Amino acid sequence: MIEDGCYKIYQPKVASEAIKRTYQQNAAMCFHPQRPDICFSTDIRQGIFDAGTVVYWALQILAWLGFNTILVSGLDMTNFNQPRFYETQQEKLPSYLATKVDTLVMPSFAHAAQVLQQRQIRVINFSLESAVPDTIFEKVAFNEYFKSE
Repeated sequence: MIEDGCYKIYQPKVASEAIKRTYQQNAAMCFHPQRPDICFSTDIRQGIFDAGTVVYWALQILAWLGFNTILVSGLDMTNFNQPRFYETQQEKLPSYLATKVDTLVMPSFAHAAQVLQQRQIRVINFSLESAVPDTIFEKVAFNEYFKSE
């Protein structure tokens, strides 16, 4: 079972401002140098942390599983007012990502990129028009990546 480090079963909720205080003694937890509310877990058995998007969870899981290259497709981080690929305009659920992109998502991705780079894990973003800059995750066209590999 994979648990959110802030919402573990039978444990009290850990507020975002208490994440570092709660987990700072755990060597598997990598904290953002300026943001005690941003953490990247290198051991999913200890819990993983949220950053407003499932991709952040996936990065923690895939790193722990031992992948040395992580390929991400669909990481556009744009058009939040549009239906997702599995929704229609009538069935569209609200998205709160637009309010979190600059304050949580991008700083978390930048932190994840540093943690992963230190562990020699390469992240490739196939979304060339992604709002996530290539200074965070390298952007490569899907066809180009598989042509050269």
